[in-house]
Amino acid sequence: MLFRNWKSMVAQDPAFEIWEEPEEIPEETSDDRDNTLIESLEGIREEIRKQGKVYLRSSALAQSERESLRRMMEEMLERLESQDDKPPVGLLQDLFPIADGLEEAINAAENLASSDPKFISWANGIRITYQRLLDLFKKWNIRQMKAVGEPFDPHLHVAVDVEHTDDLPPNTIVAEQRKGYLLGNQVLRF
Repeated sequence: MLFRNWKSMVAQDPAFEIWEEPEEIPEETSDDRDNTLIESLEGIREEIRKQGKVYLRSSALAQSERESLRRMMEEMLERLESQDDKPPVGLLQDLFPIADGLEEAINAAENLASSDPKFISWANGIRITYQRLLDLFKKWNIRQMKAVGEPFDPHLHVAVDVEHTDDLPPNTIVAEQRKGYLLGNQVLRF
């Protein structure tokens, strides 16, 4: 008898709430899934096309810049070779910003090459151009000044900032904004 009226007992006791069946969620049809996948695939393809265009433009621009630098270097080398034995200081000083730019390009190309091997040959081409410029400097007895880690010399260096550190002795150069160049003992650029 205890179990005869279990339905009425359960209906009256809130602890035995009867749960309703959850609403059925309609299953996606295979056409819906296919359409969703196709839309996702089209979005991915479009993004790949956009990135490909960006890469091609960047690559073309880099190639153009490299070719332009190569032509400028050849023209300058021709002018220098037609000069007498005295180094054309003014022209050589005009080459220093190009050397700076090539150094920056080498650093950028090496960063790109580490993430995309396609840029390795580009980095090597820039490095070769830079080395040719340094060889030209060497031919005219022009050398880069070593500054970082050296004591500050007001005849050779220009201070743009002061940084105090316990790691180095006082008046030691800790960073270089741009390279300095010497012709023999004459400073061409601080």
